Amino acid sequence: LKDQFGIGGNQIYKITDGTDFAAVPYNPATHYILQPLIQASGFAIDHYTGSSDLRVIICNDQIIQSYLRIAKAGEFRANAQQGGELVYLTLDKIPTDVLTMITEIKQRFPNKTALYTLDFIKSDHGHLYFIEGNNSPGLNWFDREDETRAKELIHLLVNNLQQLILQPKH
Repeated sequence: LKDQFGIGGNQIYKITDGTDFAAVPYNPATHYILQPLIQASGFAIDHYTGSSDLRVIICNDQIIQSYLRIAKAGEFRANAQQGGELVYLTLDKIPTDVLTMITEIKQRFPNKTALYTLDFIKSDHGHLYFIEGNNSPGLNWFDREDETRAKELIHLLVNNLQQLILQPKH
């Protein structure tokens, strides 16, 4: 169960029975969605193992950044804010099946100047799932690598905005 507009792995609850559900704080302003929990340790990228998801950031129809989020031991959420590890990936490290699914998803978007993220998991049995898209990518700032990548992302976004502003209107 997760807050529809939540960020950072907050307000996400693993529900296994009625007791778990009863423990979820009631807030009439929070809109929850129910997602099935899929055991997701199927990404085999370099030496990284464990429950993980893969986030891809897309701007102007191009992949501009991607990273694997690996949950800490005993945790089902892979968010850095929940103790997960971020491993930034170059384009050649993104699995082919993920790239194929990204292409299929991008073909459905009429706006090629959008900024968004796509999150994927791969089950323990090797099945790939697109789990969610976000229209407001977050910036991670937990260590030097995050700081460097966040600054790169900010620089790319500012350049893209500048190009959009200076682009002649038709």
